[in-house]
Amino acid sequence: WFPVPPYSSGVPCRPHSSSPVPWGPRSPLCPGIATKSAPSSENELYSEIREKYGDISEIFRKHGEVYFRDTEEQIIKEVSSLNGTVIATGGGTVLRTSNVELLKENGRLYFLDRSVEKLTATADRPLSSKREDLEKRYHERYAIYSTVSDVCVDGDGTADEVANLIREDFFHENIGR
Repeated sequence: WFPVPPYSSGVPCRPHSSSPVPWGPRSPLCPGIATKSAPSSENELYSEIREKYGDISEIFRKHGEVYFRDTEEQIIKEVSSLNGTVIATGGGTVLRTSNVELLKENGRLYFLDRSVEKLTATADRPLSSKREDLEKRYHERYAIYSTVSDVCVDGDGTADEVANLIREDFFHENIGR
């Protein structure tokens, strides 16, 4: 793998970013990538939301998606200024420009570009609990994901392989120049 090109979207990011931010359509692989990227400093966004507000499916059921996205944005405001922390998010996080701006102030956004065939629909994902919903969201959002990312990482490997790609790029971007 070669840092930045050929996967870079060309979207500028702040030089010497303090925190890597891996995100993309959720799969069981995502939390593992964050932990393996920087095991001592992971901040899985949805763990923060569950801790402060409760079960995500319940939030969606009781209050709807807009309330959830507002809650998500509030947590991003709290964690986006942290240094040396991997902030793992889901695919919907970058649909709000304000979230992207907050995360890019202090972070480098990594789109975990995983083939739709390798993604898993799960009951705890309110907007992609069914396979057809997951595929629909993937195709609707793919162009956005590619555009807002600082680096597009091949997410089809194992959690270790993908985490290594992120670490290599982050090291090259912040120390290797």
